[in-house]
Amino acid sequence: QCLRDPSPSVDYLVNERGIDEATIKAAIERKSLGFSDWTSSSREVGQLGYGGPAVAFICKNLITGVTLGVDYRYLDPTLNGDLKTKSQGEKSGVVWTSCPHRLRKAHSVVVVESAINALSVESVIQQTGLMKGWAALAVRGTENHNIDWTPLQGKRVLVCMDNDKVIAKGPMRGYRPGLKAAWRIVEQLTALNIPALLCDQSEWHEINDVNDYLKAKGPTDTRIALGKAEQCLI
Repeated sequence: QCLRDPSPSVDYLVNERGIDEATIKAAIERKSLGFSDWTSSSREVGQLGYGGPAVAFICKNLITGVTLGVDYRYLDPTLNGDLKTKSQGEKSGVVWTSCPHRLRKAHSVVVVESAINALSVESVIQQTGLMKGWAALAVRGTENHNIDWTPLQGKRVLVCMDNDKVIAKGPMRGYRPGLKAAWRIVEQLTALNIPALLCDQSEWHEINDVNDYLKAKGPTDTRIALGKAEQCLI
């Protein structure tokens, strides 16, 4: 259903998220990006679960191409009780990339937190033309622990999760969720002999993720930022 008319996603992703139109249309052609206008018949406008217009990121098995889940990013979260995102289908262990074929051919991969950020990395690759052989992979949140990383063997990985602030309360008190997840991913990758480094976000300041960086700084500066890895011994 999300693939029936994916065209409304183009305007939002170009004008609101700063993503290159050719990158978006390529994802649509690969059937990894769609659009949903579903609304609940039992909920009122503004209630949690009402729905509304949303970009749909279709998550597939990297080997078989079978659809396993869909991530939604609502254009107007206020219609949906201020909930910006929703996932359907399987989430544990399932990732998103616009083109599994490009991922297989890539020599370097940027691992990010959400599909919007993966699409932003692909936009930078498309716009600058200076990252040939790169691909992007979204883990769909910091709590997706059971990912099979073996498809990345033989590649170089840059982990660039969200630049979160330290949590003040609750079970994650004292941690930065994005960085905590990034270190877990680095450990999982290196255990498989996959070389992995963290993106150096020391100069990101108030910028939270790759899409924010793309909107604020443009594709050239975002490419430079993605080229900076943390220089840490341990």
